[in-house]
Amino acid sequence: MSTSRAINFDSNETEHLKDLVRQYPVVNDKGNDTNSNKKKAWGWDRIYEAFVAKYGNKRSLKELKEKWKRMKMASKKNAAEFRKDQIKTGGGPGSVVLNRETLEIQAMCPSDFVAINNEFDDDGAANMSRPTPTVPADEFLAAASSQGFDLDE
Repeated sequence: MSTSRAINFDSNETEHLKDLVRQYPVVNDKGNDTNSNKKKAWGWDRIYEAFVAKYGNKRSLKELKEKWKRMKMASKKNAAEFRKDQIKTGGGPGSVVLNRETLEIQAMCPSDFVAINNEFDDDGAANMSRPTPTVPADEFLAAASSQGFDLDE
């Protein structure tokens, strides 16, 4: 049984879908209870109606949802590659940049892009956000000599 493949979304359709999701942020709600699901279904129905009004009936609601899901996954992948590249460079400029679509989608659904930090991870990037405590040299030398360390060796 062969199914025909739908035509690719063009850039105008993709931009319009992003604009519609921006208008109905409820579709990105992480809630999974009955009320949240009803609100999300309502939001997706409004998005579908607006999309059909502009482009005709060439896309199904399922196709719109799946396209949005793929766009978010691609953005998450770009963000993860960027974080990985930052760790490799120790926080300096890297070779991977966040693309415009990733930044836009990150702004629309920031809870999807929360990095999990582990205090026991020694990659260095987790420590970039925390300032390194500094001690003036004279205080360090005074404390070291009071504890019996011979710093002249």
